Amino acid sequence: MSAKQLMAVDSPRGLRNESLDKRAAGQQHSIKRMIFVASMYFWMNGINSPTKDQLAEVNRRFDLVNRASALLFPAAISKIVWGKVDLPGLLDRYKADHTAFANLSMELLSQTPDWVKYADGSSIVHDIKAVFDSMRTA
Repeated sequence: MSAKQLMAVDSPRGLRNESLDKRAAGQQHSIKRMIFVASMYFWMNGINSPTKDQLAEVNRRFDLVNRASALLFPAAISKIVWGKVDLPGLLDRYKADHTAFANLSMELLSQTPDWVKYADGSSIVHDIKAVFDSMRTA
């Protein structure tokens, strides 16, 4: 029996476990957010093998995971996620005119791989702005 079929099986009382479904969806959201934010940050900073201090700093800034060492994975795949996106060009345009952020964020979202998008546009845009702002002050 597949995982999907198991999730569809009714409990002995005839009710689906909706809290389990919501928790699983929330975990998927958290994992995708971790990959999206951390891989973007590491790619934009040219960090492929972050130190423990860098992992801790990224986690402190963006509140992504319980253990900062989990951010090693997004650092390792950052080129896969962002290698075809002109993040430095978008960041330069943002630094020159941060009032144009809405257009830049929509441009970035259109270039973002679907498998790493984790929420509605406004939540992702909020995180993009946080990463871009962290780069403006760096």
